[in-house]
Amino acid sequence: MKKLLFKMIRQMCQSGVLGFYYPSEFSIRTCLNWRLFKHERSTIDYLKDLLRPGDVFVDIGAHIGYFAYYVGKLVGHNGRVFAFEPYPDNFKLLLKNCSKLPQVKAIQSAVSDSSGKTQLFIHTTSSSSHSLSDISRSNKSCLVPKVSLDEWGIKNNINRIDAVLIDVEGYELAVLRGMHNIINKNPGICIIIEYCPSNWTKCNGDINMLIEEIYNKIQFKIICALGQKRKYILSKLTSVQNISSILDEILDNEVREEQKDYINIVINKV
Repeated sequence: MKKLLFKMIRQMCQSGVLGFYYPSEFSIRTCLNWRLFKHERSTIDYLKDLLRPGDVFVDIGAHIGYFAYYVGKLVGHNGRVFAFEPYPDNFKLLLKNCSKLPQVKAIQSAVSDSSGKTQLFIHTTSSSSHSLSDISRSNKSCLVPKVSLDEWGIKNNINRIDAVLIDVEGYELAVLRGMHNIINKNPGICIIIEYCPSNWTKCNGDINMLIEEIYNKIQFKIICALGQKRKYILSKLTSVQNISSILDEILDNEVREEQKDYINIVINKV
């Protein structure tokens, strides 16, 4: 009887009764945490302090619209949110969740350093972890469109962008490389990037390449790291090696306290 009751409550939570639609794998607790915006709370708080009505925000790897919805409320009807999500099932939920926010435009595409088509690998257990690399070894994929942010900006006459959130499961470097023109046009842009070394390892990459891109190519600095609940100030870091070791310490702390193996790093031109 108890199992049946929990199943019914879970289905209700996922059906939009809370004002939001969730993937089938979400537990009741996860649905409630997301609806109350407790998930990645430090990033939510950072965005709340950062953005103002009328601002322009780009959400790359928007999943079901958790951040797009929240930021849509922050920037209001005079602002704009562009939410990129390539996976069809996630995109349907993204459309549902942001349907009452005309300032949020959902775009069914992956973002990379070039435009065209690509294989999106489907994660075996997590709808938020589909990737351009088969990180869960599922051997399942679907063909999706991809675009560089620079090409998309030119095509759609988007010149002003105030903030970007990048969560693409190990392909953050390609996204950055495809938005150099956007960065040059917006010297005050703030970029928030998921930092998850385990995803980079699964993609056969070295996450230090991301740090080198930030410091040496686009000449930004990491000003802070955002855990699940805590904000870590990193403004005094100078060398790539120093940054990497400090971020590893922060990750270890997040694993101990929150059982999460990723953080979000905030970068801008300093």
